[in-house]
Amino acid sequence: MFKPLLAFALLPICAGCTLLRDVRPIVRTETVRIEPPANLTAACGVPDRPAPVTVEIYIQRMEAAESALDACAGQVDQLRAWTGKGQTDADDD
Repeated sequence: MFKPLLAFALLPICAGCTLLRDVRPIVRTETVRIEPPANLTAACGVPDRPAPVTVEIYIQRMEAAESALDACAGQVDQLRAWTGKGQTDADDD
């Protein structure tokens, strides 16, 4: 008979200890910005554009433009690989 009575007597003490503090979880949100390597974000080079005089100059301009576009496309491909995005739907065309 004394055991149930003792349990009821101790119950308010135990319950009071837990109600004295307002226990809330601590949540902290932190944003981390990861920058790609500098060589992947550098501006693409623009070839010189001499005044067109002959067919050879047009051909040189076209070769320089194609080379610059290839270098820039390679840089974009490396950036996609770095970010893990892979190919886009536009690449499938």
